Amino acid sequence: MQNSKDFPQSDVPVLSLRHMVLFPAQSLPVWVSAEKSARAIQSAQDQDGLVFVVKTKSSEKTDKPENLYHVGTLAKIEQVKSYSNETLEVSLSSAVRFEVEQFDSREGFLVASGGQKIDKFDASEATMSAFEKSLRESASEIFGLLPPEMARFQDLIDSIKDPLVLSYTLSQHLGFDFETKQKILEEDSVKNRLLKVLDALVKLKDELSVQKEIGSKISSELSRKQRDAILREQLKAIQEQLGEGDQGTRNDELREQIEAAQMPKEVYEVAMDQMRRLESTGSSSPEAQVIRNYLELLCALPWVEPASMPIDLDEAKKILDQDHFGLDKIKNRILEHLAVLKLKKDARGSILLFVGPPGVGKTSLGKSIARALGRDFVRASLGGVRDEAEIRGHRRTYVGAMPGRIINSIKRVKSRNAVFLLDEIDKLSQSYAGDPASALLEVLDPEQNSNFLDHYLDVPFDLSKIIFIATANTLESIPGPLLDRMEIIRLSGYTSEEKLEIAKRYLIPKQLSDYGISEDQMKIKDDELRALIELYTKEAGVRDLQRKIASLSRAKAREIVREAKDFNSSVDLNEIERVLGAPIYLKEEVHEKHPSGVVTGLAWTPFG
Repeated sequence: MQNSKDFPQSDVPVLSLRHMVLFPAQSLPVWVSAEKSARAIQSAQDQDGLVFVVKTKSSEKTDKPENLYHVGTLAKIEQVKSYSNETLEVSLSSAVRFEVEQFDSREGFLVASGGQKIDKFDASEATMSAFEKSLRESASEIFGLLPPEMARFQDLIDSIKDPLVLSYTLSQHLGFDFETKQKILEEDSVKNRLLKVLDALVKLKDELSVQKEIGSKISSELSRKQRDAILREQLKAIQEQLGEGDQGTRNDELREQIEAAQMPKEVYEVAMDQMRRLESTGSSSPEAQVIRNYLELLCALPWVEPASMPIDLDEAKKILDQDHFGLDKIKNRILEHLAVLKLKKDARGSILLFVGPPGVGKTSLGKSIARALGRDFVRASLGGVRDEAEIRGHRRTYVGAMPGRIINSIKRVKSRNAVFLLDEIDKLSQSYAGDPASALLEVLDPEQNSNFLDHYLDVPFDLSKIIFIATANTLESIPGPLLDRMEIIRLSGYTSEEKLEIAKRYLIPKQLSDYGISEDQMKIKDDELRALIELYTKEAGVRDLQRKIASLSRAKAREIVREAKDFNSSVDLNEIERVLGAPIYLKEEVHEKHPSGVVTGLAWTPFG
């Protein structure tokens, strides 16, 4: 090393670098394009060729004194090459550390005044030897983790004998951060400086080890995917040679659908396993279509967790009142049920059973609940079902196997939080094929239906977000364990006055709309409606009343089309009797005296 008296103490041109800390005893090229830097280099060349090289504190393009460190390196300019894009390649040979006392501006560039920063040798020869050994060992381990092209630096390290120069070279060429490099450069104590270099080497080795481990895993995964892609391309080529090219395209589309379905991990693994079986099976094999049908079902089911939907009780009440007249107790009970759902944020335990005769509005109440909640509505009729596979599905080992009604309905509606109506649950029956009522226990049990297992699907499907509603005409035929899982709401029927209002508000407008008749072309007064209700219907609901109104509407439509001269928009008792025939039910008067052979009786049936 040269003494401080060999170097100038003032007016040294400043070369600021944004992305490099230059250490002593290093020979490196740097590229500069700033006008101030070019002027500084020209000034240095005009004098003794010495320049003060210093790192900027930030990466901004500014060489103001406040953005420059005060410790850098004094270097000699060996060669300057100029390029057409006004960039200079400057070969530098650094000498010593240099500390600035003051920066001055001169002719468009900075100059520095200061002196050499002297090393403090506070380590013994044995300590320096130990440091040298540790530096070489750490460097060798790091080079083993770096790409092969970095191995050339190993020869450079082996040729250096001075521990200080070795530390400078390692700091210069290895990937320490700029802050660490600047601290190493500023340290006066040789012992502390070498300790900082060793500490930086250890941290760098740990980072490289982690990066290599991650890179190895990524490379392994990429290799596997690349191998699978190559094999699929080869299989596709083979299939095209065999005339099965369309199957390869369909398989690719099916694989994309599986990736897009967002299935749970367990289901995704099953799907990919079946996909591999499909790709290895020829298109002419019967098994290929079975696998494809299964995978298409998996892709069609809604696996994504449904978003929570707000429940507006006022809006729900408004919808129930719009769709149904009367039934105040029933509506209040439904609103209470919806209020509990709003508080609980889930549908567990929310299984209602509407019981009542036909035509009282059980199914339409289910539709109204779905509309009030803003959810999809799906209905599955269970009347006459006596095979357990209708509920749970068939196992795929059977020819013609298919999923049960629950999974099929969910596939059709594509929603995991729909309102699901199980219609006519009292019409289930047993046979040699099993008990479908028992299969429904798992569907309706809130503790089990989060992992419902359809035999065809053979993977768990979550039914816990679905609101199940059941309907029945009577409770006698429903098994006790199944009935125990539901809350019974009875719909007994309507009075004559309620039927009158229902006919005026719902039935007549609906029939007029269905048959293309305007309100001015057909009018039925209250007295005629009462006669229609009391003399032609004797039901708890309004289904038969709807049929009678439909008959009158068709007759009126015929008159309108014929353009009869005596056309009358009003429907009177004579026209009712002409269209519907003589009254079916006659009004009976209570006798003051009971004649022989006459007795007052009362009968009850499930239908009224």
